[in-house]
Amino acid sequence: MENSKKKGLLVYDSIYGATAEVAYWIKDLIGKEHYLEVKRQGQVTTVRPFDYIIIGSYTRREKPSKATYAFVQKHLEDLSQKQVCYFLTCGDSDETQLLNIPGSPPHLIAGRNYFTDILKKFSAVKPLVIGGFGGRQVYPALHLMDRLTVDLVGKMAKESGAPWQGRDIWESLIPERVEVFAGEIREKILEKPAKEDVMPYRCYWQSILPAALSDDGMLKQDPGKYTTRLSTPKVYLAGHISEVILKRWILLSLNGPIRRVFSCLSRAEHFLTSIAML
Repeated sequence: MENSKKKGLLVYDSIYGATAEVAYWIKDLIGKEHYLEVKRQGQVTTVRPFDYIIIGSYTRREKPSKATYAFVQKHLEDLSQKQVCYFLTCGDSDETQLLNIPGSPPHLIAGRNYFTDILKKFSAVKPLVIGGFGGRQVYPALHLMDRLTVDLVGKMAKESGAPWQGRDIWESLIPERVEVFAGEIREKILEKPAKEDVMPYRCYWQSILPAALSDDGMLKQDPGKYTTRLSTPKVYLAGHISEVILKRWILLSLNGPIRRVFSCLSRAEHFLTSIAML
């Protein structure tokens, strides 16, 4: 089949919209001259008519979303015979970070490292291109549990302050990674060179919204260029709940039934031992 006639499908899972923005950004970087449908995962009943499939997800507990696992499981037989690519939006983009949790071996986190589990579980799928881009966190818009998770991870981070603290909007996405990802798809699947003039397409991500309404001078985090690599080991204190954090969870649960208190405490322990990066 002529590569320009290949039919592509990009499916994504998104909570707050960042992954959706990136999905349409990738579509334009690949080029409107190439057939590429963009759908939410729940809109897809079959992948059989397509020659290649791009699967995108947000990150939860160092993995793609549960819906993404379910999608791959449902279409596993077909995906194992297709050209497949994976991408993630995630809370942090420094792929050299080392996570130490008492009782568990240290392991790399962030970016493409979050694919480790799904690649092992569905080894029949052999992705040609993998991307981990970082993402956007709009703190006031987060659901209660996500906001608490962000707060807890920030308190547990044994480092010089979590980069999102004090910001209404925190951005960790590295645009060059999105562009390289789309360029590799053009080269490896469509056998076309990567687009050279990519700047016009950054309108999908760029925003002049302030990082903090309370401080007009505060900037959204600059994660650095695609090639930037900072070896910054991060140690998270896990396995116990400090008195301050415990009180916070209880106070936030007092407006509901008593069982909500125990539910929140159980979730707190889970978050502390699994570490969720949004």
